[in-house]
Amino acid sequence: MVEELLSVLVSNEDIQTADNFAEESECLNAAPYRVRGCALTMVDKMCDEFIKILQNCDAHGTEYVDRLKDESKVSAIIDTLQSYLEKKGTTQEICRIYLKKVESLYYKYDKENANKSVEKMDKLCKYIYTVDNTDRLRTLAILCHIYHNALHDRWYEARD
Repeated sequence: MVEELLSVLVSNEDIQTADNFAEESECLNAAPYRVRGCALTMVDKMCDEFIKILQNCDAHGTEYVDRLKDESKVSAIIDTLQSYLEKKGTTQEICRIYLKKVESLYYKYDKENANKSVEKMDKLCKYIYTVDNTDRLRTLAILCHIYHNALHDRWYEARD
């Protein structure tokens, strides 16, 4: 369902979405369409529900492994929304989706692509550091960045 909604948003340039649209200003009949809602909030809630599902499964059971296989779908949805927001989103929305991507990557060790993994994490976190105007997102990005650097044996970068 979320994948379908995102594909509609990506494929139709004349659809505008935002949480701050008044109900009277919505336009659902003719282009340019204005729809009250936020794809980023929807994906945030989907990720939260995915984590709850994993937490409620027996970590040693087959259900957990089956649900863990869905992580690639969740990651693909985040990537799709990220590319969409990089074109049409505000800087704060881009910071939020970058943080969502950081949260899905920071704890994964990637031996084969360690340099690419570190570069990707650096790019995402440094964007948040420079553009974000809230302490919460920046602090979360810093903590994830430190952990990721330490995980990849970049102790001095993690310390600094």
